[in-house]
Amino acid sequence: MAVDKRLDGGWVVGAEYNYTQDINAVYYSNINLNESNGFALSGIDNRIRYNTSTTTSLNNSSKYYSGTPTATLANPNIGNAILMSNSSKGYTYTLTAKIQRTTENLAYGIAYTHSVAKNTAESGSTASSLWSAAPVANQDPNAANLGYASYYQPNRIIANFAYKINEGDYLSTTIGAIYELANNGVNSYVYNGDLNGDGNSGNDLMYIPKTAADINLVKVNSGGLGTDTKNVTDTRTAAQIWSQLDAFISNSTYLNTHRGQYAKRNAAVAPYYSKLDLNITQDLKLKVGKSTNTLRFSLDVINAGNLINRDWGVVKIPTATNILKYEGLAADGKTPSFSLPFQTGTTPFTQPYQNSTSISSRWQMMFGIKYLFN
Repeated sequence: MAVDKRLDGGWVVGAEYNYTQDINAVYYSNINLNESNGFALSGIDNRIRYNTSTTTSLNNSSKYYSGTPTATLANPNIGNAILMSNSSKGYTYTLTAKIQRTTENLAYGIAYTHSVAKNTAESGSTASSLWSAAPVANQDPNAANLGYASYYQPNRIIANFAYKINEGDYLSTTIGAIYELANNGVNSYVYNGDLNGDGNSGNDLMYIPKTAADINLVKVNSGGLGTDTKNVTDTRTAAQIWSQLDAFISNSTYLNTHRGQYAKRNAAVAPYYSKLDLNITQDLKLKVGKSTNTLRFSLDVINAGNLINRDWGVVKIPTATNILKYEGLAADGKTPSFSLPFQTGTTPFTQPYQNSTSISSRWQMMFGIKYLFN
């Protein structure tokens, strides 16, 4: 649904609304996941765990059919048995407002788009990976859990400008610019490991602690009991680990404003990026017989701000989205223990985002030449 209103002076204002609803979208479940073995973890994060192993080395208790100790017809060795079902929960909407003006040699405008996108399955290439990659919190991993899509971009502003200069009958120059301001993607904060014991590592959404009492912290690689010493070089106390974790959470707008809650899928919105693209095009008209052809020269500077200042036009990406490592269960067999690995050496994670060194944070320049036949 859209509406445009043309005003005097070449002005146009408009608005557009798009809505898409899933009708028979597909979601995935693993019917070999033995949910009858599930038990609630102890503490504030009391999600269901489907594996009876108290360590990070899982056994086969989360499967109906595992072929243990020997595969038979009655107990075959089956990994994931994925069932594809339909869901109508997913939806997407975008709302755009714009204003623009066009005259004989000048055009400019600006538009703002707000959008929301949610679905029940994504981030995989096969049925098995689509199930195993779905981030879950205190939810049934076999349910059609609705969450933000990975392409969710809540806010975007884009502006354009073009000015044409006629320099006689055979030469013209056009100067153009496009400016974009938008969120640079979304991410999910998950645990490093398989907390809920469904056989999938790295997809269990993090519970965001309010205080040190909300989480059992141990040294890196010290196990659920926190007593292992093999391969342990972490010398921090639990209080020191909490101090570093608390500082990281405080530096994250999303984590800090959602303390005492489960992180949601793709709900942590990255900081805005700002990009300015410039273009200069020069057209030279050539008389060839009875035809008038055009020789066009162009210069494009992508992310021109970064050419002017190395700190401009830089994209921010997550430093880490799995800062907490699941070490195993404590002595009661129900309380999970977590460690806080270092970012590098003995330097802890402090900031949730860092500058990207990819091509998206670099300026690019392109020269072009075209010959246009009339």
